This record gives sequence, C-alpha cells and structure tokens, in this order.
Amino acid sequence: VRTGAILDEIARWGANSSKGLLQDAEISKYYKGEQIPDDAKSLTISCTYCSPQRTLTDEEVNSLHTQLVDELKKFFNAAIR
Repeated sequence: VRTGAILDEIARWGANSSKGLLQDAEISKYYKGEQIPDDAKSLTISCTYCSPQRTLTDEEVNSLHTQLVDELKKFFNAAIR
C-alpha cells in the first residue's frame, strides 16, 4: 500500500467522520527493516484535531482517534504495534 493511499483514506475519513475536527495528518516516521515482515512497513502517523469554536476534550480526541485507527485497521488490514 502506498503511503499516499493511507493519507488519502485518513483525509476521506476526516471529511466524512470527524465532524471537521481532524485538521491534518502526516507520516512522521517510516520504517522498513529487519523487525518488520517483508510485506509490511511501520508508520508513525501524526494527527492534529482542532476546533475553531472551542477546546476539544481528551475524551473527544481519544474517541475520534480510536475511530480513525479502527478504520485504518479495517481498510488496510493494519496492525497497531
């Protein structure tokens, strides 16, 4: 899977499911090597959640982020390390 496809899916999810609170997502680390199976890669994805109207609570952000992770697991058969 291309990393661009992952970011595209995150953007799609953000537009449709995050109530506009997902402002940005970027791949901050990419690793492919000895500890990762040949057909896999390890990514660290940084997400920014923000509301222009108010301060988001930890519970809101955690819930949104869990939903996003679940979507990526389902869509890409991803695993969390």
